[in-house]
Amino acid sequence: MSLDATQCGPQDPFLGSHVGGCGNVVPVVVELLRHIPAVSSEEPEAILILITKLDEIYAFGLFDDRAFLVRILPLVFGAVLQFFGECLRSGRSWEQCRRELLKEFFPISLGKRAIPAVYPEMS
Repeated sequence: MSLDATQCGPQDPFLGSHVGGCGNVVPVVVELLRHIPAVSSEEPEAILILITKLDEIYAFGLFDDRAFLVRILPLVFGAVLQFFGECLRSGRSWEQCRRELLKEFFPISLGKRAIPAVYPEMS
């Protein structure tokens, strides 16, 4: 006897569709985020790489901003974790947090070289 999707239980609306059968429910977004390594330093280059990868996933539009921010907390630590925590508390969008993070964590000299190439709106 096989089960249809309605017998597998509720689907989390911000996580997207389920992959696999009822015994192997793996949310798509969690699987995508699993492939992004946690940031091991607060170096600007590491943060830029993380933000770029997160933007690629966010662009799918599978979740709201708050859910996305909650899901990325395990990928960061220290001042970056505190920064995203403040974004959550204040109800800012991913776009607002991303812009503020780039401005706050990038020295002006590095920002003038790296950010315009990836994020022209920051120049």
